[in-house]
Amino acid sequence: MCHIRMGCFFLAILACLPMTSTPAAQAQTTPGIEQTFSGSLTAMPSENLGVSGAFYVPVYSSVSISPGKGAG
Repeated sequence: MCHIRMGCFFLAILACLPMTSTPAAQAQTTPGIEQTFSGSLTAMPSENLGVSGAFYVPVYSSVSISPGKGAG
């Protein structure tokens, strides 16, 4: 008898769920990688720089990942 009452209670709750108003789903507007990158850049200074020079930045088209010496 108790199981029948619990089943009816459960069905009553399920019947009420469609009646509750839920807000419509909205798409998340996360910025793309381009917007995130451009927002992280620092503006160039407008005055002339007193120091000039060059530096080397190694850039590789691919990077190999292998286990270290301790991996077995």
